[in-house]
Order: sequence, then structure tokens, then C-alpha cells
Amino acid sequence: MAGEDLPEQRPQVFAVGGVQGGEQFVLHLGRQRQQLPEVGGRGVFTVVVGESASYPVPGSGLVSMEQAAVFMMRRVLAAEAVERLRVNAFVLGPVRTRVVPGEPGWISADQIGAVAVALSGSPGESREVLLRTSAEAEQLLTP
Repeated sequence: MAGEDLPEQRPQVFAVGGVQGGEQFVLHLGRQRQQLPEVGGRGVFTVVVGESASYPVPGSGLVSMEQAAVFMMRRVLAAEAVERLRVNAFVLGPVRTRVVPGEPGWISADQIGAVAVALSGSPGESREVLLRTSAEAEQLLTP
């Protein structure tokens, strides 16, 4: 109603099939607001999204929308922090982990970590890094 004082509310979170849509974005946004002002000119902020942030994947509606929001947040942050901070995005394909052995061409969790370390220490501008396969990770890690 107009003129009513409404209690402050946190963003609404929808739960579908065990996935809480919006929760990841809220966490990223909170982390960004808390930590970015403290990061100096050599800082790097990296978000990790799946390909569903940019490409439609059947059955991934809420996850795709959430990933797209995080992906756009990265672009906005990069535009706002041009001189003092690099804001990267890793766009992942299927990932091999200790729990999911996956296919040989899938990127591994260890490769993702190695790319993160390598890029955080290298000079350059904000960027979106495609890490869809093991070969793409190795290309980035090879001098």
C-alpha cells in the first residue's frame, strides 16, 4: 500500500528441485560489496560461471538466469573499476573432480586452480576466460 512502511527484505530466493535460484548471485554481490573497496590497484576479482550463463541448456532455467546475472555483474564491475581492479570471469564447460571423473577432454578442478593462480599474477585487463576443455586450460598455462 502506498505510504506504508515496509520491513526491509532480502532478495527473494526461489527453490526448485533442490537448487536455490538467486542465492549464488546474492552471495557474489555481497562479497563484491564487502571486499572490492579494500582491494588495491593490483587486485583481481574472479567469478566462475558455466556455459549456461550465455547459451541455453535445456532444463537449466534458474541456474542459467543466475549464472547470467553473475556474468553481467562481472562486466559491470570491470567497467566501473577499470583503473584499480581486474575483474575476470571463468566460463567453464564440464569439470572433472574427485567425485565426477568425467571424460578425458573435460577440464579438471586442478587446471582451473592453476589458471586462476597464473592469471591473478599476470598483468593485463579484465577478461572473460573460456575454460571449456582441458586443452583450453593447457593453452593458457603454456608460456
